[in-house]
Amino acid sequence: MTETITPATAAAAPAARPGGRRRAALAWALLAVAVLALGGWQAAARTYALEPGYFGLRAPEAVEHVAGGIHEYRYPLVHGTSHRISVSMRNPGPLPVRVTGFGGDPHEWPQSMFPITSIEVNRDAVGDLASGQPFAPFTLAPQQAVLVHLTVRVEDVDVVDGCSRTWWGTLPVRYTVLGVDREQQLALDPVIAFQTPGEDCLD
Repeated sequence: MTETITPATAAAAPAARPGGRRRAALAWALLAVAVLALGGWQAAARTYALEPGYFGLRAPEAVEHVAGGIHEYRYPLVHGTSHRISVSMRNPGPLPVRVTGFGGDPHEWPQSMFPITSIEVNRDAVGDLASGQPFAPFTLAPQQAVLVHLTVRVEDVDVVDGCSRTWWGTLPVRYTVLGVDREQQLALDPVIAFQTPGEDCLD
């Protein structure tokens, strides 16, 4: 038996439920919010940056030098010597940062010539800044600054015409923010310079 649909029977058929349309619209709206939140989270994590701190130390063997707007701490470049270099860094906020390491690829930083033999961290800006604890991954709170002591050894010095010179303008810092691993070239001020001692290398 075939039922014939008439205007009367069509009018009697159940209409689409408004509640179903509202639930679908709500689901799409929640999905859009989730996508926007994920994009914002990724953008915040990948653009977050540390900055140079506001305190530091100069080793006794380093000479402070300022010329042409460039501020340097100059260390003697002598094969087989070791130097303790102190670098300050700060988390400008508002997110906590988990610092996991320092130093990087030799092509980005002259690590092969200056192997790091020890790393210490001083997290107490009002304490004895010359001392520090052996490095282990730590959390840098918003607005917090630390002093990092890197002991490096000088190797493979190539002296040309009685003088050789190199410098670090940045220090690679590895850290995690919002669960995303980052590596940043932290700008150094003053710049860390190494120069063979002697009159041939004077300005």
